[in-house]
Amino acid sequence: MTSDTRKYLAEAIANEHEARETHRATNEALSAARERLWAQKTAVEKAEKALHRSREADPDELIAAAREGREPVLRNTNDQRYALASARDELESAERVIADLKARLPDANMRLGVAKSEVKVAASRVLQSSPEWAAFIEDMRRQEKALATAYTVLKQLADAAMYHDVEAELQSRYNGCLRLREASDPELVTAWNHAWSALQTDAAAPLPDPLAPTAETKATKPKRSLFAVK
Repeated sequence: MTSDTRKYLAEAIANEHEARETHRATNEALSAARERLWAQKTAVEKAEKALHRSREADPDELIAAAREGREPVLRNTNDQRYALASARDELESAERVIADLKARLPDANMRLGVAKSEVKVAASRVLQSSPEWAAFIEDMRRQEKALATAYTVLKQLADAAMYHDVEAELQSRYNGCLRLREASDPELVTAWNHAWSALQTDAAAPLPDPLAPTAETKATKPKRSLFAVK
């Protein structure tokens, strides 16, 4: 089952990579299109100014024509008109491209978000179907039972009128929530966090070895259990 889940994770990671590349390319294309749009707006402004200048009559030519009694020779504006029309066509094209890319961006965002979620789901399946996770949960439940036993002992002795301040000490140290207490084995916490992060990009990422020594098992002399019977 684990191999099947890792295969599914590999496919999900590949899909996310493709969605991420599409998202990146779409944003880069939109950025390039905006630069082109700005350049075309500038080109239109320049073409308009050039056409305006070409329409202005040359004062010297007007004077010469008046002295010679003829019609003044006006400048040919065909080139400037063509340049302006071409610049406006390019501007409209750039605006259409921008509109098309903007319309595609929400879909690219959605696909990337879905792909990320699918990777997390697939990574969760890999983790939860693994023997390493099963061993971790089994150990957690064993320790929960040990903790429950400890509290039962404290409660029954307190009900029998034994005074102790253990519970008050725990309440003060952990603000009444043992789940938020400082981890006694930070190496194990780090190992599982690293494994989860690695699974987001590598379907073959290993999981923590439940038999590997940790901060708690590296003690030179094993401690006797609180509940061991002599």
